[in-house]
Amino acid sequence: MEIGQGRDPRGRRDLPPRLATRARGRLRWRRNSWRERLPARPVLAGRLDTRTDEYGGSIENRARFLLEVTQAAASVWGGDRVDVRIAPSGSYGDMYDSNPEKTSGYVAKQMNRFGLAYLHVIEPRIKGSTPIDNGLPPVAAAQMKEIFQGKIIAAGGFEPDGAEAIVEKGEADAVAFGRYFISNPDLTTRIRLGLPLNPYDRATFYGGDAHGYTDYPFYKE
Repeated sequence: MEIGQGRDPRGRRDLPPRLATRARGRLRWRRNSWRERLPARPVLAGRLDTRTDEYGGSIENRARFLLEVTQAAASVWGGDRVDVRIAPSGSYGDMYDSNPEKTSGYVAKQMNRFGLAYLHVIEPRIKGSTPIDNGLPPVAAAQMKEIFQGKIIAAGGFEPDGAEAIVEKGEADAVAFGRYFISNPDLTTRIRLGLPLNPYDRATFYGGDAHGYTDYPFYKE
């Protein structure tokens, strides 16, 4: 997969002013997340990146684009209003890395320079948006916690008990919920009181109407 270099006629260095214009306009983002999918992920994933210039080949080169974008965003909004999400061992279609631990470790170490709001780490028991091993313990957040000096939010296949455990062990500072957040409009109350959670319907996660989106019930005694 060949990804163009500097095709914007104004050049990559014009990115901060353009971001600043967006920040001053109608979209006043309070938090800006550079997620690990597009456009950074195809460059970072060694499986797809076949470039031979300074953005391809070595881990340092493949991480360059993500680091440049993060630097540009932090220079406009400040690092404490920017986060980055990585998925060690994550795969999506043909996007995967042959040495995910080393690649993610390098990225996490480099992210220390930006003073990010947090590093969002997806556990390897999730593939795309689908759990592949609910019995696998969380490992990625703990590994990144040893490298990244800021806050870490873990995500990927967590139940309330597992989320509490990883935070108590100091392997993450917080845990993000996706599936149960959709199916439980009172999720925080249910977790706090130890109440059962509504099961989710994965078939309704993307597209459709109110069914599976706004019709999940609140807890009733």
